Amino acid sequence: MKCVSTLLFLLLIGIMRSLPAEAVTTLQASIGAEQILLGEPVSLQVHYPALTPSLADLSLDALRNNFLVQDVVVETRRHDQNGAGEQVLLAALYPLRAGRLVIPALTLQGSSTIPLLVAVQARSNDDELAITTGIELRRPWVRQSVHVYLDVQDAGSIVRAEPGMPFGNAIHARSLGSRERVEKRQGRNVTIRRYSWAVTPLRAGTLRLEFPFIKIQTLRREGRVLLQYPPQSLMLNAKPLPAYIPVHIPVGAVNLEANMPEGDMWLGQTYNWQLRISGSGISKEGIKDLLKTQRVNNQHFRFYPPVYQWSKPAPDHSLLQTLIVEIPFTPIESGTLSLPTVTIPYVSADDGRLRTVSVQSRLEVSRLWVHRALQGIVGLVALAFMVFVFRWLWRRIDQWRAHRLLLSNIKQAADAHAIKTALLDYAQAVLGWRPLTLTAWADVTAANEKEKEAVALLQQACYASYKQEPDVSTIKNRLLDMTGAGPAL
Repeated sequence: MKCVSTLLFLLLIGIMRSLPAEAVTTLQASIGAEQILLGEPVSLQVHYPALTPSLADLSLDALRNNFLVQDVVVETRRHDQNGAGEQVLLAALYPLRAGRLVIPALTLQGSSTIPLLVAVQARSNDDELAITTGIELRRPWVRQSVHVYLDVQDAGSIVRAEPGMPFGNAIHARSLGSRERVEKRQGRNVTIRRYSWAVTPLRAGTLRLEFPFIKIQTLRREGRVLLQYPPQSLMLNAKPLPAYIPVHIPVGAVNLEANMPEGDMWLGQTYNWQLRISGSGISKEGIKDLLKTQRVNNQHFRFYPPVYQWSKPAPDHSLLQTLIVEIPFTPIESGTLSLPTVTIPYVSADDGRLRTVSVQSRLEVSRLWVHRALQGIVGLVALAFMVFVFRWLWRRIDQWRAHRLLLSNIKQAADAHAIKTALLDYAQAVLGWRPLTLTAWADVTAANEKEKEAVALLQQACYASYKQEPDVSTIKNRLLDMTGAGPAL
């Protein structure tokens, strides 16, 4: 059938070309090449040997069945002042598919062009540039996200590629980013750039997934060339879900985690309860509806409006999304409390049945005034201990200074009375009161036998009536030997 249509088309062209000159239309069309590769443009030129009517009024809608029409320009050329001239329409036609494509006749107020034929050759994986599309699951459930990808094969000539978002009736798509890998093909390294999307069918039945033209800038001998490649469309057949399943319930497994703030929790203070909900088919609006009836105030807590935000996408371009829900709350009772159980239902992608995942959090809430009181008691005890240590250290410093002064005074004493005065001054500096006699000094200092003998010699030196009183140097040496480490007062 295809061969017959081609023969009829060629026969029509031959008949039109065999007509007499006066029957030939004045509206003429020509193309820059009769054979091109898919993605390359074919230039169309339409010539009209008059200034009116304007070629800007020429309808190009018939071309759009086989081509993407771009860069349309109308040039006007005047020959003289009498109104003679001509018009030329220029356009770039990007083929929508491979095969033998017809540029149909264009008509302008009774004048028509003859149809033209363009042979468009498909690209293969052996070419420097190749575009392929794919889908990982062709029969998903309604609202089940599937991975759709577009691969751009480049042997080093691509400067830039700009793929668009896939589209279709009852289709929702979101980007998963892109990545690239290097493979060995036909003895040369080629780069495969993969662009990924998560596509969700919104109704049951057979759905067509279309791709917009992908713009590719390549380097050739003549410089940079813009190619516009039509990726191959994909088909998927979405299975219906049971009628009793609400539209806000996600399809696909869901993971639910609950995180509480670290540290102690106090009565009357506000905290954030964080929920991390991960899945391939979740939506912010659906999770809001599911949590609306579960986050209710009770006798233990007061809840506030939650905050929803998407987590940063995973670097592996997976279908999983993570929604973070921050729920502020204030405990209004103390003790060991349980937050409300959160349950997220979902539809299993394996059998289409309803499943649930739940999480519950427990926390210990203390009264803040009790904590403050305990803190105050501990603080007072610590302060008293610090005061005690400070006074003890200060006393030891005073004793050390008094001991150093005692040794100095004993060494510098000229007679026994000066030594006596040094000992009594030392006792007053350390004890805070002054003993009246050396005997009292010996008692308060808990002197041992040797110290008592030295004090007895000092008393003899101070109060003896006979002339053979003890030598002052002997008394000094004994006292210095005994007080070298300082008396234990």
